[in-house]
Amino acid sequence: IRTVKERARFTYTILPFKRVPRLIQIHLIKNTVLWLNTLPAMDGISEEHSPRYIMTGRELSYNKHVVIEFGKYVQTHEEHDNSMLVRTMGA
Repeated sequence: IRTVKERARFTYTILPFKRVPRLIQIHLIKNTVLWLNTLPAMDGISEEHSPRYIMTGRELSYNKHVVIEFGKYVQTHEEHDNSMLVRTMGA
């Protein structure tokens, strides 16, 4: 629990909010636990597989998990035609 708290506090301090909404706090903890369970432990039961893979059978996907850091501002692409209207939206 101490490690999860330390890692979550670090990420919490770099978020661009004065007050972090509860939903973001929940996802912050989930994200912290995901990354802690992604790499195999040095003294773990497997040198090749992470605890996440051992328990769920799912590998980490670069396109889904690694592309954007937690809490960063992104622009998403929206449906558009060939006009001069906005094609992205902040998220």
